[in-house]
Amino acid sequence: SIHALLIGIDCYESDELDDLHGAVSGAEAVGEYLRHNLRVPANQIVFLHNGRATRRTIISQIQSFSTLETLRRGDPILIYFAGHGAAIASTSSTYDEIERIIPTIFPYDYTTGGDRASRAISSRNLDALLSELAGVSSYGGKGDNITVIVDCC
Repeated sequence: SIHALLIGIDCYESDELDDLHGAVSGAEAVGEYLRHNLRVPANQIVFLHNGRATRRTIISQIQSFSTLETLRRGDPILIYFAGHGAAIASTSSTYDEIERIIPTIFPYDYTTGGDRASRAISSRNLDALLSELAGVSSYGGKGDNITVIVDCC
C-alpha cells in the first residue's frame, strides 16, 4: 500500500523569497488523487504545508518511513515537493566542475546568504536519505519502490 509525504510551500519564513501560488494546492491535489482515486488511507499520507515544512521536519519525515510498521519492503513510497528550488554553487573544492552546481529544494526555513547549501535540501542530501530508506547499504530497508516528484524551478 502506498505511503506518501506531500510537501507544498507557498509562503516562506524569509521575506527574500517571493510567495508562490499553487504549491500547497498542488500538494493537496496529489493527496486528493491518492485518497479518492487510489484509495490510499489518510493515515498513510503526511502533509507538510508552509511553516510545517522546515528542513528538519522534511528530513525527519523521510527518515521516519524506515520505521513504519505499516510500510513493508517493496511498498510504494511517494515524496512530492512543490515550492522554491535552485541550482546552488557548491563551496567545496573537492568536486570537479560539473559537480559544483547542486540542485536543491528550499524548505520553509531556508534563508539566502552565507552557506546557502547547508540550509537547502540538496540532491545529495536526498540521495543519501533515499539510499538509507531503500536499504542500499544494509539489509532491512524498505526497497527501491520510491518515487520523488519535484515541482519547482
